[in-house]
Amino acid sequence: MNKAIIDKTNTAEKPVAERAKSAFISAPQYLDTSAVRKELENRGVTVFSPDELDLPGRNRSEFLQEAMQRADLVVAIVDSTTASNFVFFEAGFAQAMRKPTFVLLTGDASSTPWLSSGIPYFRFDPEKSTGLDFGISQILAIAHHGKKPLSQPTKRTHPLGDQAIDLLHQLHEMGGTIASEQLETLIAAAIRASGVANVSEANGTDRGLDFAVWAEDLSPWLGNPIAVQLRLNIRNTADAAQAIRELAQAMTRSDIAWGVLIYLTATIDLDHFVCMPNVLVVSAERFLEGLQHASFADLVRRLRHQRIHGCFLKRSLGFTRQEVGAIDPSPNLGRKRAKPIGA
Repeated sequence: MNKAIIDKTNTAEKPVAERAKSAFISAPQYLDTSAVRKELENRGVTVFSPDELDLPGRNRSEFLQEAMQRADLVVAIVDSTTASNFVFFEAGFAQAMRKPTFVLLTGDASSTPWLSSGIPYFRFDPEKSTGLDFGISQILAIAHHGKKPLSQPTKRTHPLGDQAIDLLHQLHEMGGTIASEQLETLIAAAIRASGVANVSEANGTDRGLDFAVWAEDLSPWLGNPIAVQLRLNIRNTADAAQAIRELAQAMTRSDIAWGVLIYLTATIDLDHFVCMPNVLVVSAERFLEGLQHASFADLVRRLRHQRIHGCFLKRSLGFTRQEVGAIDPSPNLGRKRAKPIGA
């Protein structure tokens, strides 16, 4: 499902790539940043660090403030050593100065500190230019992530209203003849229409991920981005297990904390088949219905609440962790199921 053409960013705000002329790079002193610099410079961005500035008589804080003022964006490179501690400080300094800030994680660096920070992050291997090329491309494609003045409300996703009904009607019209690319385009259109910051098409070689979605109002709760996988038909438990496994593996490879599996039809109750707290499952029909009155971020948060709450209920009823991941024989708790497409 990676052939569909997806409009990657909202046009309300120009991406960083159209504005950035200089980038401040923050990294441990011993770390080789030449690969990152090269990728940025190939895209017309001048890269510098504080020690490259000629500012005699200034202390470290003054150097840092001057560097941040000169930069259009800040790229922080973090590894798993204590040498990255000052990079955390510089990233915080950049946020305080409301600069667009991005983090590149290398080695075994944990993503945990960045999950709810609102700062986009990507994991890369300095030895593999392809992955770094993707990360830098996303950095320059994502809309402005620096903090806005407090007097301005944060841009949030919004419900689609009647537009969701129109998209749902299109889904029903195509019925069982819908192709993978058509489903992907339809779902991507719904997500874009809700006002997300960015919808990015995944690498075609990654079977577990169709696209990643950034939404500012998801940052405090789930972090960014959200991984999205689409499936047309889930015919049995083997199909379901494979879909969940591929999505979870893709999330691990990309260091994404939360994922959503959106399916067209299923012959089993997926709500009770899997209980991985960070994998959310919803039919395409329910997804579009939900967007009529809820924003994309609100809908994902509700799915998250249902997933975690459901797992808690099962465990409180005596299920083991292994049994929670299998088919749940308990009733559907009154949850209304969508009519299968094409039935």
